[in-house]
Amino acid sequence: MTRVEATEYVPAERHQLYEQGRALAGAQHPDDVTGSVLYLLSPLADFVTGQLIPVNGGFVFN
Repeated sequence: MTRVEATEYVPAERHQLYEQGRALAGAQHPDDVTGSVLYLLSPLADFVTGQLIPVNGGFVFN
C-alpha cells in the first residue's frame, strides 16, 4: 500500500501489516513507483504489452 493522501484513512495496523510483510521492509512512497512508470512511458518499453510489473517491495514474494 503506497503512502498517499488517499490511504490516510486506512488504520495504522493495516499499514503495519503491509510494511512488515514485504521483503523490503518499510513504507512504500510514490517515488518508489515512478521508476517503473517512467520506464513504461519511455521508448525502451515500446514492445511491452499486457504485462504486470508489481512494485510492492516483495510483498507478493514474501
